Amino acid sequence: MLLAVDIGNTHSVLGLIEGREVRHHWRLSTDTRRTSDEIGLQLDQLFRMGGIERGEISGAVVSTVVPPLREAWLAALESALSVEPLLVTAQMPLPLGLAVDFPNQVGTDRIANAVGGRNRFGSPMLVVDCGTTTNIDVVNAAGDYCGGVIMSGPEFWAEALFQRTSALPRVAMRRPDRVIGTNTVACIHSGLFHGFLGAVDRLVDGVRAELGAPDCPAVTTGGLGALVAQESARLSAHLPWLTLEGLASIWEYGLSR
Repeated sequence: MLLAVDIGNTHSVLGLIEGREVRHHWRLSTDTRRTSDEIGLQLDQLFRMGGIERGEISGAVVSTVVPPLREAWLAALESALSVEPLLVTAQMPLPLGLAVDFPNQVGTDRIANAVGGRNRFGSPMLVVDCGTTTNIDVVNAAGDYCGGVIMSGPEFWAEALFQRTSALPRVAMRRPDRVIGTNTVACIHSGLFHGFLGAVDRLVDGVRAELGAPDCPAVTTGGLGALVAQESARLSAHLPWLTLEGLASIWEYGLSR
């Protein structure tokens, strides 16, 4: 099995992948203060709870958008698994091209989304990754990653309302019963939910129009992706482990070279 690790700003997602199937998965809080020893202890606990022998894991692949944790995770994985983990970068050989202005600036999670999405749906297609930020990752008709969209996620919106006003409370996004709120919290819920969903729908429409592919597949991943996919007619599926699947494909591509 392959251990794939996607280290995000808020959460780190781990998955044990056999073939194309995610056999085990975990979501951890991202903490930049964590040392390699602490990460190693946490990995040991996860494996023991899952009844997983370390010898079953033949490789590891890592994507991170949190540079302070890069070395700690690589050291922990090498010590725990006795394998050299593969750190995904935009500069390494990849199974798709990066048709953007500055390829070195592309986040490796976005590359993994594009690889995973293209594997499942072909091209063109797009992935809406609903995490701390909301990214739309686009694969063009040639099968290359060609850019996309970055905007703040609803958690940022909610925190900004709380921090920059005197009277509005902090709330989490959820689906409100009505668009018209009859109290302050209900009004904020409506603005967060319907405003965010409207923004995603508008962006998906714009991406498809620029691709010249009005019916190309559009799917979600990330923590809020299931809710967005359920409510939007533009999005056909929620694939919670798509980033991990893409990382596994990048690892396999490296082995084949």
